[in-house]
Amino acid sequence: MDPTNDISFLKSIPNGIDKKVLLQLVEHTGIEAVGILLGVFVEEIEDVVPALKTALESADYTLIDQIAHTTKSTAGSFGATELQIKCSALEQAARAGTHDTILNISTDTIEVINQTTSSYQILITQLGTDKD
Repeated sequence: MDPTNDISFLKSIPNGIDKKVLLQLVEHTGIEAVGILLGVFVEEIEDVVPALKTALESADYTLIDQIAHTTKSTAGSFGATELQIKCSALEQAARAGTHDTILNISTDTIEVINQTTSSYQILITQLGTDKD
C-alpha cells in the first residue's frame, strides 16, 4: 500500500466524524493534503466561537445565521456531521429569531465545536501532518 495514502487511521475516527467523507478526501487529495486541510478547518472553526459569542451579545441574528450557514457547509465538507447538524439547527433558529432557542443551540454548538476541534487535532496528529 502507498504510505502516502494509508487509510488505517480511519479505524480510530471518533463518533461525529463521517469516515466516508474523509476517505473521499484522501482519495481525491492524498493523505498529506488531507492533514493540511484538516488543520485549516480546525483553525477556521476555532475562530467561530468568538465570532458567535460577539453576535450573540449584540443579538445580531443575521450574523448568527451567516456564521451558522458557513460553518455548516464547511463542517459537511470535512465530515464533521455532528457540528453540521448543530449549525443547521442554529441557522434555522436565527432565521426564526427565537432568542431563547438561539441561546440554547449556541451553547450546544460551541460545545460541539470544542469537541470537534479536539477530535480533528487528534486525527491530524495521527496523520503526522500537525504543524507543531
